[in-house]
Amino acid sequence: MAGGSLLGGVVLDGADSGALPWTASALLTASLLTATLARRAGFPSLSRMHARAQQGSAISAAPER
Repeated sequence: MAGGSLLGGVVLDGADSGALPWTASALLTASLLTATLARRAGFPSLSRMHARAQQGSAISAAPER
């Protein structure tokens, strides 16, 4: 949040207020792209979680030697 405020101040200092919406649009696009690409790692699907849980129970249910 502080980075956005800092960038907004730099844009307002270097250009007029008309550049602010374009800068915000560019930042929004970059953040949406990052969230979309990171979705798989940050929010695993239920089927992957279920498969991982079954693998863990199969390993723990194996007899010890």
